[in-house]
Amino acid sequence: MIQAQHKEAQAKGERMTCRKGCFFCYLLYVEATIQECEVIVYYLYQNEDALKSFLKNYPRWRNKIRENGDIFKELGELSREIFGFQFEHGEIGADYILRKQEAFSQAQARYARQNICCPFLEGNLCSIYEVRTYNCAGFYATTPPEWCNPSNPHEPKIYRSKLPGEVILDLTFYHKPLRTSVFSFMPLVVYEILSGGYGYLSAIPGFENLEYEFMENPEVRSYLEKYAQFKVAPCLGHDECGSFDSCVQEDDTSWIFDKFCKAAGVVLATPVYYYNVTARMKSFMDRNYFLYMHNRKSQARAVAIIVVAQSEGIEDTVHTLKRYINESFRVPEDRIFELHGYAYDLGEAKNNPQLVERAQEFGGKIVESLRV
Repeated sequence: MIQAQHKEAQAKGERMTCRKGCFFCYLLYVEATIQECEVIVYYLYQNEDALKSFLKNYPRWRNKIRENGDIFKELGELSREIFGFQFEHGEIGADYILRKQEAFSQAQARYARQNICCPFLEGNLCSIYEVRTYNCAGFYATTPPEWCNPSNPHEPKIYRSKLPGEVILDLTFYHKPLRTSVFSFMPLVVYEILSGGYGYLSAIPGFENLEYEFMENPEVRSYLEKYAQFKVAPCLGHDECGSFDSCVQEDDTSWIFDKFCKAAGVVLATPVYYYNVTARMKSFMDRNYFLYMHNRKSQARAVAIIVVAQSEGIEDTVHTLKRYINESFRVPEDRIFELHGYAYDLGEAKNNPQLVERAQEFGGKIVESLRV
C-alpha cells in the first residue's frame, strides 16, 4: 500500500511526507472491520508490552472522548448511512452521498480538533503498526507533517487510499460468514473484545451462540483437556529446597510457576472435595514452598476465587484459598474477587442462568481491576 501511495502522490506532482514519529494522524477517527479488530486483539495477546500500553492508555483516552461528547457516535452513524445507501442504491442518489460525505468530513475535522491521540500511540509510535488497519494505513499527506496538526493555520493535503473491495465485502469470520460487513470505531471495539471476549462477539447478528459454540469446539476442548492433564505432584518437603536452582520433581509445576509468576491475573478455581480444596489444588499450594524459599511471588494485580460445592464446605474452602493468597501474592484485599455457587450434577452450573449472570459480572469486575 505504501508504494502505491507514493505513486499516487507522484502522479499528482506531489511527494508523500509521512514519516516515522509523525503522529498527527493518530488524532483521526478510524473505523475498522470486526475482523481487523480481532487481528489486533490477537496481536496484543502475543505482545505483552503493546497490551499493557493500550490498557494503560485506554481509560484516560475514553474519558476524554466522553467529555467531548462522543463525536465518534455521529461519525459511526454517518458512515453506516453512506455505506448502506451506496450498497443498496449504487450510483443513484449521488447528491445525497455527497452531502453525507461532507457532513462526515466536518465531523472528522471536529474529532481531530479534540487533540486526543489514539490509545495505541506510545512514544509517538504506533504500538500495533504491524497489524494496523486498512483505514490507518490508508491516510497519507503531501504537505509538511506539522500542517497536519489541527492547531496549525495551514490547510494540509491529506489523502485516503480507497479501501479494497475485497476488504469491504469479506464476510469471513470464524467458522461461518457474517451476514453483512461490520465496521466500527477501532479502539473501542478492540477494548470491548478484550474485556468481553466471545460474550461481546456473540452480540453480532448470526453469532448469538458463539460463546457456547467455542467452548464445545473439539479443538478448544482438546486444548483445555491437554492443560487439565498437567502433572502437579505433592511436595516432598525438602529441607534444602532453597539451595536448589529448580524443583527436583520432574513434573509440570516449574512450567506452571513461570506463567503463574508473570500473569497479570490469576484465577484459583476448585470444586469442594470433603469440605475443602481438591488434592490437586492442595498439592499446587504446597509446591509454592519452592517459590517462598526463593523469595518469588506472583506479580498478579488481581486474583479470583471460584468455588463450587454440592451442599457444604464453601466457607472453609474460600478461607483456605485466601490464606494461600496472603502468603503467595502481593495483591491488595480489594483486588481479590470471589464467586461461589452450588451444583450437584455435571453441567448444572453452566445451565444455571443466575449463576452464569453472576459469573459474567464477576469476570467484568476482574477485567475492570486490571485496566488500572
